[in-house]
Amino acid sequence: MSAPDSAGSPGGLRAWLAAPVDGASLAVFRVAFGLLLAWDAVRLLAVGAVGRHFAADGFHFTFLAFEWVRPWPGDGMAWHFGGLALLGLVLAAGLFTRPTAALLGLGWTYVLLIDRVNYQNHTYLVCLVLGVLAFAPSATCWSLDAWRARRAGAPRAPVTPRWALLLMRFEIASPYVFG
Repeated sequence: MSAPDSAGSPGGLRAWLAAPVDGASLAVFRVAFGLLLAWDAVRLLAVGAVGRHFAADGFHFTFLAFEWVRPWPGDGMAWHFGGLALLGLVLAAGLFTRPTAALLGLGWTYVLLIDRVNYQNHTYLVCLVLGVLAFAPSATCWSLDAWRARRAGAPRAPVTPRWALLLMRFEIASPYVFG
């Protein structure tokens, strides 16, 4: 991947960022990330962490300006984590990828905002990565979305714009470089 020449115009940079690159690495990341999120949600349910940390009747140290974020009553949190697991599998399969990533991002952000005591930097990173996946075209390769598009007759190459790959690389590398 060569960078645009320094004498290039802003349009040259725009063209370089929009240039198509192989979408396989972003697809592998999407699949692995979706499976990891599904596994994590199921693991939290299996070990009983959901009931311990997110009980609706317990006291929670809320974030400033997010005091209104409370756990679901009854079995709502178990259903919430079950939904997160299902959405993680749907993301891995690449079905309705952008809305699925947005819903997963909202779901994990909700979990993050319930209680400051349960805050983890990695959960915050998950929310940020899902925000990028909600906008990045990560389903151009190895996804049910790409399969559906090809079946409908739309010729789609398994490529993604360079900006999506660079943004994802930056977001994953930042915590490890600056942390």
